[in-house]
Amino acid sequence: MVEGKICPFCQVRNAQNVERCVRCGQPFPGSKDQHETTDQITKTEPELTGFLPNVDQLAPLAKDTLVLFVNGEEEAVLLEDMQEVILGRPMVEMPFERTFDLTNYGGVTLGVSRRHIRISYVNGTFKVMDLGSTNGTTLNGRYLPPARSQNLRPFDQLALGQLRLMVYFAAEPGEQGKSLLLTDKRATKSWRLTPDYLESILIPYIQSISDIQKIVREVRGQPVEDIQVLYIQTGERPAQVRLGLLVADEAIEVVRQWIVPWQRIHADQVLSSDEANGMFLLPEIRDLVASVIQHLISSSSELETFALQEKLFDPVSFIATSGLEFTLESVQSYI
Repeated sequence: MVEGKICPFCQVRNAQNVERCVRCGQPFPGSKDQHETTDQITKTEPELTGFLPNVDQLAPLAKDTLVLFVNGEEEAVLLEDMQEVILGRPMVEMPFERTFDLTNYGGVTLGVSRRHIRISYVNGTFKVMDLGSTNGTTLNGRYLPPARSQNLRPFDQLALGQLRLMVYFAAEPGEQGKSLLLTDKRATKSWRLTPDYLESILIPYIQSISDIQKIVREVRGQPVEDIQVLYIQTGERPAQVRLGLLVADEAIEVVRQWIVPWQRIHADQVLSSDEANGMFLLPEIRDLVASVIQHLISSSSELETFALQEKLFDPVSFIATSGLEFTLESVQSYI
């Protein structure tokens, strides 16, 4: 029988004397000074400000691959061939249980328990469960009751005690909505997501997308549904917001195909506070609206065209001149 230690994380056999797995780099339990008990840390309100790692750098993912982004770490962790994994600070080898050790990510001081959460892959769905941890778990800022399984979505953010993670995986087609990454090109270093910013910029931006969505569906004779905001996440890097939107596909396509190219051409005028530039853009915006209408309906009466122009002008104008740079992120799906 070949001697050696089996890595509890990736199941690769290692030499008996190594402290870290040669494949995944995880330390073997007992190789470093590890606390046997979890200290209770000071309770704080759930952290609503997240971090926004770039997912488009990832190669296409298999449907049973889970990606973990740990706050403060540049490299993503890929957990392939997922059935289930325990995240925590395992103290001893558990040959029948796959684990991921968060000790080297500050798990001790941030209040991560030895067996903090379980993430499982069941019938095409990733699920998370708190295992009765000392300092609790939050999912997108809401406390996760122990021993109660909840479904995960791509870009969901978990806090294990005070250690933050973002999860990502290939979504089932049509289930996860759209993810928009917005960067405010007018923002200063002191940018923060304040109630005033929400009221004056972000909420009108979302409302404009909703208005365009309703207009497009009405024109096409499709049922009109309210869009849903799945999440709003802000990054530690200033001026970035990630929006998760459901039932907004048509409006997002209008923004991607027509408004974004227009913004790139007129970036200098849009970002200028000069009133003359703003007046100069009015006919340009009307031309943009006309292009969108021509895309929506190939032929229409002058009255119908005028009515559509009146409906579309305000939402299209707001998005076009908002100063928000729009990126449609790929929530990977498999067939």
